[in-house]
Parts: sequence; C-alpha cells; structure tokens
Amino acid sequence: MTEVRADAAGAGGKPGKPGQNAERQSTAPRANSKRMRPGPLQQPLALDASFQNYAWGDRRFIPDLFRFSATGAPFAEAWFGAHPLLPSTLHLDGGCEPLDRALESRAIELLGPEVAHGFGGLPFLLKVLAADRPLSIQVHPSRAQAELGFSREEASGLSLDAPSRNYRDRNHKPELLVALTPFFALAGFRPVSQVRVLLDAVPELASLLPPLDEHALSLEAVTGAYLRLNPAVRSTALDGWLARLRKSASECLPSDWEYWALAADDVTRSEGEPDVGLFFFLLLNLVELAPRQGLFLPEGVPHAYLTGAGVEVMATSDNVLRCGLTKKHTDPDELMSIVRFDRTVPRVLDPVPLASGRQRTFPTAAHEFQVQTFDFVRGETAAHVTSGPEIILVANRAGRLTVSSEGAPPLLREGGQACLIPHGVRYAVEAVHDTTAVRVSVPIV
Repeated sequence: MTEVRADAAGAGGKPGKPGQNAERQSTAPRANSKRMRPGPLQQPLALDASFQNYAWGDRRFIPDLFRFSATGAPFAEAWFGAHPLLPSTLHLDGGCEPLDRALESRAIELLGPEVAHGFGGLPFLLKVLAADRPLSIQVHPSRAQAELGFSREEASGLSLDAPSRNYRDRNHKPELLVALTPFFALAGFRPVSQVRVLLDAVPELASLLPPLDEHALSLEAVTGAYLRLNPAVRSTALDGWLARLRKSASECLPSDWEYWALAADDVTRSEGEPDVGLFFFLLLNLVELAPRQGLFLPEGVPHAYLTGAGVEVMATSDNVLRCGLTKKHTDPDELMSIVRFDRTVPRVLDPVPLASGRQRTFPTAAHEFQVQTFDFVRGETAAHVTSGPEIILVANRAGRLTVSSEGAPPLLREGGQACLIPHGVRYAVEAVHDTTAVRVSVPIV
C-alpha cells in the first residue's frame, strides 16, 4: 500500500459513522454519481472465515477476536482461502458462495490471468491460529514429494478424508507465522553438540540409541532408531526421564524447554503412557516470538507450535506428516523420508519497515505469498492498486476500517473480518478505529 497518512484530527479525533468518510481528508477514491458502478468483481468483497475446532485450540482467543460468544469449545483455526477441505465464504452479487466454487467460474476476474494460469487457483491460505496446548511434531513436504505422495495414495484408492491419509493435495506448504500474542514453538534441529549434551543427561534413552557425532547422518540415525524402538521399552525410558525431570524442574520458566516438555506430557498422556513426541524437546530448538515477530518454515523442517495466537500464511495445502504429540494419524517412516537433518534453524523475523513506520513486511523465500502488517491510527488512510488477488484481515478485536473502490460503497471490516480484493482494483483503506491489519498478496505479479 502507498500514500499513507493520518488526518489532522489524529488519534484524538472522533471517528465518523462506519463507512462515512466525508469529513476527513482522505486518499480514498470517491464515488462519482455520473459514472457507472463498477462490475461486481471490481471492488472489495467480504470474505467470511471457516473454523476448525481441533482439541489443541484456545477457547477464548478466536471467539474474542471474531466477536462471538465463547462456548467452552476449542477454536483452533479460522481459514480464509479456497482450500476445498474448508473454503471461506465470498459475498458476491448479493449472495454468498464458497470461494473455491466462485473461482471455478471466475478465476480470471478474481485472480488475474497471471495468477490464475501460473498457480491454477488462489496460491495462498491465510489462517488465524490460536493454540492452548502443543500441536503435533510435524513436517511439510516439498512440491515433488507432495506430488509423489498424493499420486501414490490416489492410486491406492484411499479417500481424501481418510484418517490415515498423509497427502491431501499435490502442493508443498511453506508457511509464515506472525505472532499476535507471545508465541512459543519448537522448530529445526539443535546443533548436534547441544543434542549430545542433552542426551548424555538422559541415560534411559541414550543407552538405547546409537552414539551421536557431528554429522547430519548421525542425527538422522539417532532419530530413526528412537522412532523404531519397541513401544513398551521406549515408554519405560520416557517415564524414567520425565520422573527425574519433574523433580529437578520445579522452577522452570516458559523460556526453558523443560517447562514445555512437562506441560506437553500433562496434556498428551494416553492411558498413563507418555507420548512418543516428547523426545523431540531434546532435538529441536525452542523458539519464542514476541507479538509482530514472524517465523518462516520451509519444506522439511520439523516443528511444533506450543502455545500462542498468530496469523499463519502458507501455500494452499493441507499436507502434514506427524510423528507425535497428537491423536491424529502418525507416519514416522514417511516423516523420516522428507525431514531435513541439515540443522536448518528457522530464523525469527523482525518485520522490515516500509515507507511508513507503521507498515512492515516479512521477506521470505515463498513464491505464493507475501505478508505485510499495518498498525493504522484512527483516520489514517492507504491507497493501492492490486496486481493479483489480495486478502486484508483486521487482526485486533477493536479494529475497524473501511475498504473503498471508486463507484462502490465502502466495505466496513471489524475485528476478525476480512475482504478479498480482486486483481486490478484501485482501492483505499481508512481506519475508523486504531487497527492492526494484515495484507497478503502474491509476490510475483
């Protein structure tokens, strides 16, 4: 977005009624009654989320952000995208339609020819994620690995919604997590020297595994050997380690990996048995994000989100290989075939300021998406012309903004609400209240 400024009243001025900006100096395009109204796809379109109620979800964050009553049920994710497993709802021509269905007939108009032909659909999926307990130890495949795995499972006759399915589409899944609250995760293998020190302090497990040296192949051998252990033997070793850990970790803080290992054990035990994934607290880096910081996860990097809320943007895919901290299907052998043991440590990303200090971007290696955040003060405006599709999300509960295009009435968006802006639309955003917004677009167009 460009041409950003605040009106003379600043944050202390009184906001107008929703959608009414006549008393403000604004770069927002103004409707001209002598001009024809734009076509239905040449204006911002309201986009409603679809929700996932996974057991690890937080019970309050998403209901609070989206301004509906908490029921006590976990709300783990809100999806804004066109993935066929859970498409968002697009408001169009006075009605509502799943976004994936709208793209079947109007892809060129919504996405533009370059994105429609280059990606075959909306290339990114935006989620609001809120975790109250650890997610699974997981990894995402490369595009080539996804193609191979999907074709193999299709040929086997396994249905797309089968619980034992690993590959639900043909795409890879690079992803960026931008924290909205303090956020903790495991991500990437620790240096082997650190793993060796930690394992030496766990003789119950170290005695069952091959020796560890400085090579990635050695780390791979240790991980594979652990996953192949007799379950009863492994469970006994984990129990011995965790019992000692509880005695020595009474003063652990969230900045300590021991704190999270014990917290994970508290919520993942099944019939008194420790979860196989607990071993990965010894192998993976503990990462802490402050609000507004990001974590980019490329293909093959093992990770697990532990707790916190954030905006997650990824290539449009639901391919996840798991091996622990979950009751969902796990496939350790398939995970081992795609995980990277090169000790790629995901870097915590501080967003890069743009023209305005309140606009920031997160440079990543992803070809499918680019992410910007905006902290608008009341009365501030920004104008832009889309090249390819964009989604704008209001990411704070009190946020309110209008999104306008010439000849169309302003579209009011509040906390948790989003809009899809089709290709080739000149639009402007104006903050009705102080607002944190996230904008996702396609970088190559």
